[in-house]
Amino acid sequence: MFVSPLPPIPIFPTLRCVAGGVGCLLAIAAPTVAQSSPSPQPLTVEALRVSSRAYTPPAGSQSSGGASTGGGVRGCGSDMFALAPAFQPPGQTFSEYPTFMWYLGDGFADRLEFTLFHQSPAGETEIFSQAIAVGEAGYQALTLPTTAEPLQVGETYRWQTTLYCDAENDQAIQWVAAAITIVEPPRSLALLETVAPTPWQKGIRFARAGYWYDALSQVYATDTVEGQALRQALLLDIADLAATADTSAANRWSDRLRNLAETP
Repeated sequence: MFVSPLPPIPIFPTLRCVAGGVGCLLAIAAPTVAQSSPSPQPLTVEALRVSSRAYTPPAGSQSSGGASTGGGVRGCGSDMFALAPAFQPPGQTFSEYPTFMWYLGDGFADRLEFTLFHQSPAGETEIFSQAIAVGEAGYQALTLPTTAEPLQVGETYRWQTTLYCDAENDQAIQWVAAAITIVEPPRSLALLETVAPTPWQKGIRFARAGYWYDALSQVYATDTVEGQALRQALLLDIADLAATADTSAANRWSDRLRNLAETP
């Protein structure tokens, strides 16, 4: 069973970001328990540095073999893709009621539907389904409601978002899917509000510890400079990881993520 503390973050860790369409890195000054103030240092131009990736995939995980990056009828609706690792081990979360995130481009659609499946050696079992208002294009998410059964530590699930393009034809669809594994929460979680009071500070700690879903959920809808930089860094990280699979599907997936991350 996976149990991991959140790793200590050095005073000047850095995150990749995109500024004005040019790749760069955002230095984050994050406090430790020994520091007197939990406030981050202000962002400056001098803080931009080259560094390693923000997201650390969970150690010892087995590859998912490539989660589906989407499918359906060509020309149905707009571009849509899951914001999760797809060609590397499944993203992890310590939440019993996690947040699932995807991106929806401009286009037409009749409705959206979210479905969650439990995976086991015997196959998949649908355990939750909910219709979603299509809304505006952009970053979208669904948090599993507390009326559903809590997800279990040690189990892997597959979630799918289906876009229906025609109210009269249920075959006119587009869909994306990804896997998610539930793990034990970090032992240091009780200290988090003290050492990381802002969403982007929490996000970088979750990302470094391998909690993909918990990291991105902090910043997927952010409007702060720091949060947007972390979101971009996370998307670039899984784009890079997907590219290492070196298949046509993985490369297309990587390019889509990279284009999204580099869009101002």
